[in-house]
Amino acid sequence: MARAVDVSFYKGKRWQECRRAYLQAHPLCERCLAKVPEEIVPAKYVHHLTELNADNVNDARIAYGFDNLQALCFDCHEELHKRKVKRRYKVEPDGSITIT
Repeated sequence: MARAVDVSFYKGKRWQECRRAYLQAHPLCERCLAKVPEEIVPAKYVHHLTELNADNVNDARIAYGFDNLQALCFDCHEELHKRKVKRRYKVEPDGSITIT
């Protein structure tokens, strides 16, 4: 099993710039859009598709490559990490947002 990446990676300037650029290019949760396209949920997290660990953190394609990243909302991020979440949001025809 690979060793976990040092959490200082996520506070580093290069990751912060990458994260900001990715969220600017992908402002909505990519999983929500794939599941229910009418759900417009802002992305809050940038998730590594190939899990980042101490063995691959220095591979720029994995650590910073947009092909390995996914913009996620809070709920989807928690779900991917197997945390219990039940909130969902839906945009109604009148533009209002409801929690489902």
